[in-house]
Amino acid sequence: MSFWESEIGLVTGNSEDAFAKDFGKLIPDGTCALAVVLGCTNQEYSGNKYIQIEWEITAGDFKGQKLRQKIKVYDTDIKKRHRALNMLKLIYKLFRVSPKHNNEPTDADLAALKGHFAGIKIRETE
Repeated sequence: MSFWESEIGLVTGNSEDAFAKDFGKLIPDGTCALAVVLGCTNQEYSGNKYIQIEWEITAGDFKGQKLRQKIKVYDTDIKKRHRALNMLKLIYKLFRVSPKHNNEPTDADLAALKGHFAGIKIRETE
């Protein structure tokens, strides 16, 4: 098989075959929705650590769409870090999950949040 052959079908070079399909409707800022936590993990981008929660909307016009929430609990700005720690603690309290220790949460610790439902408000950051 040559490089230009695909197991899926003919390689056409047409734009409709080259671009990803639409992943869903744009969710307007301020939208409220019921969602479930698909996962919660520690992440790092360009040397900046944060906790990321992946949500999936479970009802309404945007059902099935996935969202990511960054909680910057490791931020060097003390006000941002304080607000982020409060957000994480609020999520723990909302789901009636208690941290198992006083150290930074590991991915195994954060896995306890998976599968919980909450009403969320979509906020687009700039």
